[in-house]
Amino acid sequence: MERDLIWRYLSTDKFDKLISDNGIYFSKASDFEDKKEGYYTHKKKYEELREREPYNIEAINKAEEMSNRIRDREPLNNYISCWHKNEKENIEMWHNYIENPNEGVVIKSHIYKIIFAHPESLSEVITWHDCEYGDKDNNDDYTENFKYKDYIFSYENEFRLIINSHLLNILTPFQGGLELVTCIGNKPAYEVLGNGKDPKKDIHKKGNGFVVKYNLNKIIDEIRVSPKSSDEYLMHIKRKMQDAGLTCPLNQSELKNMI
Repeated sequence: MERDLIWRYLSTDKFDKLISDNGIYFSKASDFEDKKEGYYTHKKKYEELREREPYNIEAINKAEEMSNRIRDREPLNNYISCWHKNEKENIEMWHNYIENPNEGVVIKSHIYKIIFAHPESLSEVITWHDCEYGDKDNNDDYTENFKYKDYIFSYENEFRLIINSHLLNILTPFQGGLELVTCIGNKPAYEVLGNGKDPKKDIHKKGNGFVVKYNLNKIIDEIRVSPKSSDEYLMHIKRKMQDAGLTCPLNQSELKNMI
């Protein structure tokens, strides 16, 4: 059983972007369909505080409002690459992530290959998690809040790569879209806390997100085309791979002729 096998389902357009970028695109969490991305609540904690300190209600209410404002900005400061964790292809993922059933590809990889292929300059910045699913409204973990998703998304069985722009700003000279430079004393924080590697060649802003450079031949084990795609489409993808220098196997979906 390959428990660390992961898949990325891509339209033809997104596959074209992957090979032209020669890297992985990290989307801003605020752009996701799930508007509870990064949500957590400390409502219970503040209710308990109000019960214990009824004479301090105004200050507690202000603290709760500030905490909620910080939480609500988190999706603007976190960038995510989403992968499906499974031993085999998943028909729901094909249906939900590929609009044209006659086109599209899935990339097969392994968690350890992605992790070991991180650019050294970003090795302390990119974090990763297996998502946990449950009642998102009751999540109170603010330290790993993008690890949790509502149970309605459990079919995605998601593995995530995450970049926090504040961490990027603190540990590297790359600003990550932030206007302010974090300092420790009179030095930029990255000179004190970072690994000394400048990531300017490894990451760049693109649209609302970031592209992180990866050696695609090191992280992609196999590419498969959509279950309903034709042999002509497979050859079309093969030519794109050849032009991009991708050397991994290209195959029809294992679900072909089953749906």
